[in-house]
Amino acid sequence: MTQTQNKAVVTVVIVPRESFNMFRQVAERIYAVTSPIFNMLIMEGHAPSNRRRELEDFTSSHPNCKIIYSERWKYPHEMVNNAIPLINTKYAVFIDNDVEVLEGWLENLVRTAEEKKAHCVHPIYLTVKLSDPSRKIHIAEGKFYREKRGDQWYIDTVACYSGVSLEDYPDKIAKESDFFEWHTVMFSKELLERVGLLDDLNVAEHLDYALRIHQAGYKIWLEPKAVVAYDYGRIWELRGTDREYLIWRWDVD
Repeated sequence: MTQTQNKAVVTVVIVPRESFNMFRQVAERIYAVTSPIFNMLIMEGHAPSNRRRELEDFTSSHPNCKIIYSERWKYPHEMVNNAIPLINTKYAVFIDNDVEVLEGWLENLVRTAEEKKAHCVHPIYLTVKLSDPSRKIHIAEGKFYREKRGDQWYIDTVACYSGVSLEDYPDKIAKESDFFEWHTVMFSKELLERVGLLDDLNVAEHLDYALRIHQAGYKIWLEPKAVVAYDYGRIWELRGTDREYLIWRWDVD
């Protein structure tokens, strides 16, 4: 697939989530099933040397793909923050390095952004491998439920359609959503510049950033025709450096 920079409307940023062993596989699939409308940044995250060599071999044949190296392990939000100043396209997609994408994922995100004039669009997230016939949903649209108790507000979150098969999701119509997951999400460059960098907060950075998006006056949209998958069970198979990074990243030692 031939790509040129003047065609790119999106920068796809691959960010380590909790391991490194699917890095190249994720990048290869994106190129294999996606139209040539993107450039790619790979946030290397101080990956093991064998994974780094795999990425360097991959980028050698993809001139619109660039590796951003790290001298130490970093948390995902740090690498998102490192990438934001490098965005030079209308949109940016942040995708974890253990996510599989379905055909049409990026094209549908972009189309919804253009049609709805949306500055944040996310896909349906599956919680199984793409090869799993159940196609079980992790979350479709996210919902906030707010309650004021005294002088404080309490917010509860609901992952709509969690556990439901993708084929049983009721429609393919884009709709507003209260929050997204960092597994995969697309922002406009305008939004990123206005809302700014992620805070050194906690594991709920997706909720914090979603609230900041709403506070800035932007809406979040779900595009059901865009689908990605993350296998939650894969963490039990991680070994070596991948397992060490997982423990460090979640601070569970």
